[in-house]
Amino acid sequence: MLLFRSEEWVDKWCKRNNLERGKALSLQQVWELSKLWYHNRMLLEYHGRSMEQVAEIFKQAGLTSAIPNLKLCRRQRCQTLTQRRKAARLF
Repeated sequence: MLLFRSEEWVDKWCKRNNLERGKALSLQQVWELSKLWYHNRMLLEYHGRSMEQVAEIFKQAGLTSAIPNLKLCRRQRCQTLTQRRKAARLF
């Protein structure tokens, strides 16, 4: 999660990092999502989530427009991390 001072800063960051801009959430939306996301993370029974479970959490948080993009986001994040690791090895 990244916090920005304004929508303009979101646009600048996306442009600088060559990423398509997604939906910006309010602090209230982030709070609601985080309560659903982290409520059971410290339980011994917790073993991660399936994409269906993630979609249900987003639905409960009222973020239904993000659900179709979950697989794409996960793939993009992995690609970005790989690019960063490769770039770090250059120095």
